[in-house]
Amino acid sequence: QIRTLGNIDWLWKPYYEKAISEEGLTRENVKELFKYFYMRYEFQGHPHAQPVYLGGTTPDGIDRVNDLTYVILEAYEEINTVSPKLQLVVSEKNPDEYVKKALNMIREGHTSIVFVNEEMGRKNLRYLTVNEEDINDPGVSGCYNFSLKGNIQPECVGISYVKGVELALNNGTD
Repeated sequence: QIRTLGNIDWLWKPYYEKAISEEGLTRENVKELFKYFYMRYEFQGHPHAQPVYLGGTTPDGIDRVNDLTYVILEAYEEINTVSPKLQLVVSEKNPDEYVKKALNMIREGHTSIVFVNEEMGRKNLRYLTVNEEDINDPGVSGCYNFSLKGNIQPECVGISYVKGVELALNNGTD
């Protein structure tokens, strides 16, 4: 099973721009297509509700929030669904309007939205790799885990809580 459907506002941006400029679609047409996607996705009954993520920055530090980001948010708001979950990658380079839109949606009862701090995610990924190229273009997967695209997935790291209890009961000896 996949752990994310990806950064759809950035991945689909070129197709969105072409559909608007060359194919004759309007912004409202595209919003309706996203509503249809959300409905179909939810009705398929995905048990783990794989998320999609929006926003963040490029490896060069350029803001990824674009008009499609808002189309996706508006469609999600209008259809009032909980699946797929929305993960909003937030950077200081993203516009305030992006975060305000999501906060307003949460105030209105849309509770399947989470915020992920891009700077902290990159900082944490430095513990997994020294390759800055990987760190500068992370993915988000699972509930809200930063990951290295096509590489190490942090949620695959196992922690033995039982071992911690054992060590506590035995004065730290194995």
